[in-house]
Amino acid sequence: MAVDETVVAFHEAGHAVAASYNELLYEYVSIIPDDEGTVGRVLLVPDPDEPRPDLGDLTDDERLVIERKIITYFAGTIAEAKYCGIQPEFNEDYRQDWENVSDYADRVCASPEEAKAFERYLFYRTINLFDIAGQWKKVEALAAELVKQKKIDYQDSRKIMRDALGIPQIMKVDGKIVIPPFKKTQIDSRE
Repeated sequence: MAVDETVVAFHEAGHAVAASYNELLYEYVSIIPDDEGTVGRVLLVPDPDEPRPDLGDLTDDERLVIERKIITYFAGTIAEAKYCGIQPEFNEDYRQDWENVSDYADRVCASPEEAKAFERYLFYRTINLFDIAGQWKKVEALAAELVKQKKIDYQDSRKIMRDALGIPQIMKVDGKIVIPPFKKTQIDSRE
């Protein structure tokens, strides 16, 4: 079955925007199929301080990192559904994303029932992520560039997201920090 490249781009852009929003670093976002059978990927930077519940109770900060990662894994499915104009469903169609979600949920939950409830809660939190001001614009801009470029590194993807919102790049000129003016955009058509 042929895969719609634009749909894949929205899926991967969703992951990348969520990772960025949740302050998770990644090396690149890609819609290039690989030998493992995936049609796209956001390669998160490995965390040397990855929360390990087998080493003892998790701290609040470690639980927050796990929540952020789960939201990032859910974001691809949800961005894809939003782009396709369908209601996102809590299902396991995206095997690798859901395996990652289940693995992380199991780290913080005491039972399978609690893990499913935790996953469902974060799934609905992720749906709301793209309603936060500007996040969907970032997904649209990054997906459009992914269709053109196929693979975008972290720094370039962040620039695409900033540009989608009209946020200027902070620069140093002669040792001084300079912030270029924001792009002028019409906020309210009644003005």
